[in-house]
Amino acid sequence: MVNLADWTFDPVTRRVCGRRGERRLSPKAANVLKAFAETPGQVWSRDALLERVWPNVTVGEEVLTHAVAEVRRALDDNARPPTTIETIHKTGYRLVSLVRVVDHNAPATRNEVVDVDCYAAYLEAAALFDRGHRSNTRASAEKFRAILSRNSDYAPAHAGLAKALTFLKTYYEPDGGTLDEPLSHCRTAKRIDPRLADAYAVEGLILAINGKFDSGRWQFARALHLKPHCADIHYLFGRACFAELDIELAAPLLERSAALRQDDYHALMLAGKARQILGHEQMANHNFALTIARTAPFIATDDMRALCADARARFQLGETAPAQAALERAAIDHEPCYHLACTFARAGESRTALDLLEEVVESGWNHARWLARDPDFQPFREHPRFKRIARSIGAA
Repeated sequence: MVNLADWTFDPVTRRVCGRRGERRLSPKAANVLKAFAETPGQVWSRDALLERVWPNVTVGEEVLTHAVAEVRRALDDNARPPTTIETIHKTGYRLVSLVRVVDHNAPATRNEVVDVDCYAAYLEAAALFDRGHRSNTRASAEKFRAILSRNSDYAPAHAGLAKALTFLKTYYEPDGGTLDEPLSHCRTAKRIDPRLADAYAVEGLILAINGKFDSGRWQFARALHLKPHCADIHYLFGRACFAELDIELAAPLLERSAALRQDDYHALMLAGKARQILGHEQMANHNFALTIARTAPFIATDDMRALCADARARFQLGETAPAQAALERAAIDHEPCYHLACTFARAGESRTALDLLEEVVESGWNHARWLARDPDFQPFREHPRFKRIARSIGAA
């Protein structure tokens, strides 16, 4: 991995990324940039570059000119004045940017020592996000911002803030606006640390929510390559698949997330719903049974999301009495919550379910594509009030 001024260049994937986006170079253009990066400041003659990039092949100088122009476009460079590649009159080219090669397998240098105070604060913010709901997600975003106010180069906090803002703007804030701010934090995190897998995963989710599914999947593929056994990456990928309604991929991704994190009940509950949509009742019931087993420690503290998951799973498995008891506890002093609406819907209490659904939609929840498929609301599809709520977010 090579840092070039405001850009990071990965010679393996041929991608450059920076504050203004991410681009992929053609193989020859990438080889030209690699040659420059290996010898910053050295003037390359045209003949030497042609021999380096097109060995044993006879090509015209215009081919090299096009390759250099492609590199300049990717790096938002301009020949007059150059910020990255300088043309040396009647001679060739040279790289004028400062270059730093990043070897993430090498021992940490003094400048790369972990900031333990930021790390501790990051763990607290991440734990708040994992608890779900609007208040916790907002609090996690505030903590991530506090970390960045102290150390603006702490890449994990940029990725964490991007994730918290994405969920806030998508699920909890009316007129949440675009996802430009969280996307910017993702790209800042990648610029600071090009191997931070979490940043690629959050960007993948953002792209999927924005309907750019192919680009989003590339980001997740990169994240999994960097960190293949990360539960959070699998979870976010599963959520992204919900956004594009690829339920067949969402189910195993969420199940893998739960397998990698033994205290995670939420991914299991979502996986159970995905299996229901697919008609895999036995696998759905298995996921719901595991959900119940994992919610117990959280229910003891009256965690509302855990109570909703427990009640939802028990209704599915026919355990009506304990399900009703958990639901009643969840409904006490609740904040607007889509999962609570789903659980009342599964209990068959249509009026309360639709009251809550309307409340969360008015509070900003707008996942239209999922509402159109959520199995919990299947009995109410023809209900006039459900149709009106669904139309208000384009889910009709």
